[in-house]
Amino acid sequence: MIDAGVLGFKCFMCNSGIDEFPPVNEKQITIAMQEIAKKEHPVVYMFHAEADSVLNNARQTTPLASFKFYSSFLATRPQSAEDQAIQTVVALCNSTGVRSHIVHLSSASSLDTVKMARESGVRISAETTYHYLYFCSEDIPDGNTLFKCCPPIRSKSNRDALWEAVKEGTITQVCSDHSPCTIDLKKVEEGDFDKAWGGIASLQLGLPCVWTRAREHGVSISHLSRVMSEQTAKLVSIDDKKGTIEVGKHADFVVWNPEAKFVVDPEFLFMKNKISPYNGEELYGQVKATYVRGNLIFDAEKGGFTSDEPQGVWVRPSHLEK
Repeated sequence: MIDAGVLGFKCFMCNSGIDEFPPVNEKQITIAMQEIAKKEHPVVYMFHAEADSVLNNARQTTPLASFKFYSSFLATRPQSAEDQAIQTVVALCNSTGVRSHIVHLSSASSLDTVKMARESGVRISAETTYHYLYFCSEDIPDGNTLFKCCPPIRSKSNRDALWEAVKEGTITQVCSDHSPCTIDLKKVEEGDFDKAWGGIASLQLGLPCVWTRAREHGVSISHLSRVMSEQTAKLVSIDDKKGTIEVGKHADFVVWNPEAKFVVDPEFLFMKNKISPYNGEELYGQVKATYVRGNLIFDAEKGGFTSDEPQGVWVRPSHLEK
């Protein structure tokens, strides 16, 4: 797969909730890393980092009848689950030298582990997501399962610590973890966080929602460009074509007004299932146009996308084109 052009692999260290995507244990991770280490091509091994044993113990102490309370759901996904799993990844990454990446990190108490590992030369990186930087647990209403995701949205102080990590570079990417679903899977009427689909749909709103909170934390537009574009392209080895506006690269860019405010209206969303905890939120930063490889693909003044046909192409890193 690597020789054919696969640039990365993702695994779950806990139950994913999907039978076709079972978790891996430390032995399996080690075997995979040993195989990846044999290859010359740059590959990243990515981890949903929550320790299964910690989650199982936490769940056993949470009454099932209490899952309409967000605090109860939060108690079943403690920060210690992330912290332990990330420590395991760092240790294995250090021993094998395989480039590793923590996807959707939500626990601020793991940041020192990542920072110290990076400073000591371990090839580890970490991202966080739009919703961890925008929402906080104190503002989530009980029974509102639109906010369910795993790992969960945590406290305001935790959110503030994530922003500090974005500013100083411990968190190197900010990504969507876009996970839409049909309304029935969210169990909105039941309000049961245990049964509801875990995932938040936000891809379309990435720039406005992150920019809205970035303004509050003193983070510049240019820094957002680095963590939302430049460093994401570097992670998967396509930064020779993507990630920045430079001569010779694909002309991918957005035209937007960072001072314009708007309220998220479900009818404004282009995704099929228009359910999102961002509905009704007032955000800064209105997108006016989007260009991909120099082609105008979205024009707000003309009502949206300029074509019904897909505009994407397969982007391969240069080492695979030789």
